[in-house]
Amino acid sequence: MVFVKRLIFVLVFVPFGLGLVSLSVANRQLVTLALDPFSPQNPSISITVPLFICLFVTLIIGIGLGGMASWLKQHKWRKQARLKRYEAARWRHEADEQRSEIDQLKQVSAQPLLSGSSVPQDQKTNVG
Repeated sequence: MVFVKRLIFVLVFVPFGLGLVSLSVANRQLVTLALDPFSPQNPSISITVPLFICLFVTLIIGIGLGGMASWLKQHKWRKQARLKRYEAARWRHEADEQRSEIDQLKQVSAQPLLSGSSVPQDQKTNVG
């Protein structure tokens, strides 16, 4: 199992890392990111960073938004699983109560009757 994890790491993450390093080296020129749409020649809000930083930040934001979208899309299934879990707990609790009631009835039936007759007093009828 450890060998398989290490093999997946080597086959997937090492080439991915090498690709990121080569992307960073190839795109290290500075770019100006202007955040002022009304004055493109003289922006009041701008930042100058290497191009690969812009690419990585965009990639991270995209991954975050995609994860949030899929999490929100799965709300129906998480809610259904939560309700089924509560229902299963309720049925388990009811089954435990039934078992304890059966155990109590077994204990009562196993005890010898203290009075000499096997029929309780309120169930005796006069036959005559």
